[in-house]
Amino acid sequence: MDNNVDSATGASTYLSIRGDIIFGELPPGSKLTLAPLRDRYGSSIPTLREVLNRLTSEGFVVLEDQKGFQVAPVSVKGLKEIASLRELLETSALQDSFKAGSVDWESSVLAAHHRLATIEAAMIRGEKVDVRTWKECDRRFHAALIAANGSDFLIRTHNSVFDHYLRYQMLALGFRGKPAAEEHRKLLDAALARDVPRRSMFCTFISPRASKRRFPLARSAVFRLVECYSGRTPAENDLSIASPYVSRLILNF
Repeated sequence: MDNNVDSATGASTYLSIRGDIIFGELPPGSKLTLAPLRDRYGSSIPTLREVLNRLTSEGFVVLEDQKGFQVAPVSVKGLKEIASLRELLETSALQDSFKAGSVDWESSVLAAHHRLATIEAAMIRGEKVDVRTWKECDRRFHAALIAANGSDFLIRTHNSVFDHYLRYQMLALGFRGKPAAEEHRKLLDAALARDVPRRSMFCTFISPRASKRRFPLARSAVFRLVECYSGRTPAENDLSIASPYVSRLILNF
């Protein structure tokens, strides 16, 4: 019985800390000292060590000699790498999924898009929406799109990469308003039409190839912002970007 309690507590603590890292509640570079974490999450020290070791293996936490556990840092290089990897994985998965998807797959894609479109419409209207609820709807839509690709390993890898990309999005990108909603609609239409050539409509903001053409100013601002989080000293006119909780910044473009 005690083992079940410990297991349940560990799983809950893992999800809570992981979510707080992804959504910026625990910013990049933050020290993860065990005693404060115990008070914050209500878990034992052994459970916290186990959770932090697991998050270290996933790349969300780092362990350095003499410094202990810290939230993994961010960098422009890391942002480019994770964006490129997501584009690579998702493009391949979408291609196979579009070809193999059944009627049940189409239904799941339609349902996931309906949930996402409803919450995006509310955000566009200026209504207050829980950020985690919004991103969970976004995750489910993209997961539904690739669900028929036939590779469980690819799906698991994509889930991990998606969360690392999401961490950068929460730090610097935010909701893009109507352009994002329109891109999701186009993805839905392409999926239902099995229109594989149109599959690469996601991730266009930060895609190394597409973003230079479409959003050069916003892209530059995001990179400066990530540099601030990575510990690099910004130019004087960039200091407004480097405010402590600038992860709440939303770029509408």
